[in-house]
Amino acid sequence: AAQAAQLWEAGAGDTEAAELLLNVVRASRAKQQQQRHTRACGGSGPGCACTAEGCVLLVAHADALVRDGEHRRALCVLERVLCAYGAAQLADAGTVAAVRLRAARCHLRLNDEYAAMRTLEAVPAASRTLAAHLTLARYYRRNNLLRECTKEFEAALRKCRFCVEAIAALTDLGSKAEALKALCLGGASEAESAALVRIIAAHISVKEGRYAEALATWEALIALLGADDRYCLQQKAKCLLLLNRRLLASGTLERLHTIDPDAQGMMDVYALLLYEDRHFAVLHSLAHDLTRANPGRPECWVAAACSAAARGQAEKVPPPPPPPP
Repeated sequence: AAQAAQLWEAGAGDTEAAELLLNVVRASRAKQQQQRHTRACGGSGPGCACTAEGCVLLVAHADALVRDGEHRRALCVLERVLCAYGAAQLADAGTVAAVRLRAARCHLRLNDEYAAMRTLEAVPAASRTLAAHLTLARYYRRNNLLRECTKEFEAALRKCRFCVEAIAALTDLGSKAEALKALCLGGASEAESAALVRIIAAHISVKEGRYAEALATWEALIALLGADDRYCLQQKAKCLLLLNRRLLASGTLERLHTIDPDAQGMMDVYALLLYEDRHFAVLHSLAHDLTRANPGRPECWVAAACSAAARGQAEKVPPPPPPPP
């Protein structure tokens, strides 16, 4: 079992070897024990799902299949684990919840959002992770289920007080500053409270249309947390765009890209600004960096599209004036 776990941990290409090893282990068991295992797990696939150790190995097998991109096969393995857990009561609620979360991620990879949400909803609220709460909240918000969405975002804030996505979403959904502070500030240190109060105030200001006040709050947060705080820089750039201060917004996004060239957040906006301002050389470099970092993100495709359009217009751009003598 330990060797099989090591093979699965090794990554792509070793799943078949691990299955072979576990099948050899199964074949060496006594006949009576084999029959008992066969009745519990159906007698197919690696591992024995009628024991706690067998379930752990099957979960490791599913993780290996996910790494190989075989999400449908991983779902089949996870369903066997859930059936074994339900039949034999081999695990606590937290372990079952972890398996269901894995299954939900597989459903999402297969673009079956409805099945993923049904799987997550089967997880008790107390056992849901932060990622589960946020995934459910986004789904509910897209489908206009605002009461359920609010509950999930509030649960996410109780899990992590610095879940700024939940703070921004609850602000948009109409939550008041006092309610957000009650969710965030319980047990927070003085430094955490100072930052959270400003973050909540900034989002409330944006919601109420007081963009200059929000900008001042984000600048105060940058002074408090450091000039390299990416989240504050993103929010500052948004406020500058809302105030129609494009040049300063472009400079802020340039600073953001300099801090982390592989980060994708708001880089689509930066690419559009560069394209509209005809800074084509910087735009090409940005598109190259984003494509190298993560070619599957939509920000990367926006930057690549702007870069391709700019290459078609490069010959139309007049040359720069000669330098003064």
